[in-house]
Amino acid sequence: KDGYYMEEYLIVSDNTTGELFIMRKASRLDVLNVYKYEPIGSCETLLDAIALKNHIEQIGVMAYFDEVVASV
Repeated sequence: KDGYYMEEYLIVSDNTTGELFIMRKASRLDVLNVYKYEPIGSCETLLDAIALKNHIEQIGVMAYFDEVVASV
């Protein structure tokens, strides 16, 4: 708070299967999740997270990272 805002939802990749999931940011901090999931992106709302996850699944993780780099 105090002008500092953190996005609530993460799009993560399961390090074993490569499958994408949406989880709350606080859930990833659980000791069991820190090494199991790799964060790919983040969003403010669940609806935004679903849309981003679908987009990443359509174009692939590497293409998404290319988009992120190109937008900076």
